[in-house]
Amino acid sequence: MGRYRAGILLVALAAAVGCSREAREAAEAQAVAQAIRAAREAFVVSTNGDDLDGIMAVIPEDCVVMPPHEPVVVGFSANQRWHEERIAQFTTRMQLTPTDMRAASDWAVEWFRYDLTLTPRAAGDTVRDTGRLMWQWHRQPDGAWKIRKAIWNSDQPLPTTD
Repeated sequence: MGRYRAGILLVALAAAVGCSREAREAAEAQAVAQAIRAAREAFVVSTNGDDLDGIMAVIPEDCVVMPPHEPVVVGFSANQRWHEERIAQFTTRMQLTPTDMRAASDWAVEWFRYDLTLTPRAAGDTVRDTGRLMWQWHRQPDGAWKIRKAIWNSDQPLPTTD
C-alpha cells in the first residue's frame, strides 16, 4: 500500500510540475505579447506625432530596414536620417493591424497589414499606401523590445512611365 501511495504522489507531483511549467510559459508568452504590443503602439503614436525620439526609442543600433522601392537602411544613424527626411517632407498617419506573432526566448516576429497616409508639408499630392509589414523584435539586455529588422511590401503597383 505504501508503494501505491508513493506512486500516486509522484504522478501528482509530476502533473503539478508540468502544469506549473505550462502556466509559467503561458504567462511569459502573454507578458512578451503585451510588451511588444506596448512598444508597437508607442511607435505608431510617435510616428503619427512626428516624434523622432519616440520613434527611435524602439530602434536598436543594429536595426535593418527594407522599405519598398528604396535601398536597405542599416544601423541606428541611418534609420534616424531616414525618419528625419520623412518627417521633414510629410506628416504621417499610420495604422497597423496585427495578423500574427510568434515569439521564442528573446526573439519575436510580428506580421501586420498597414495603412499609411503621407501628406506633403509643401505642395504635392497626398500619398496613400496599404500593404503588409513584418517586424523582427529582439529583447534587449535591459528587457526592452526593439525592432531588429523590418520589411514591408506595398499593395500598390509601381508607377508606370508613359
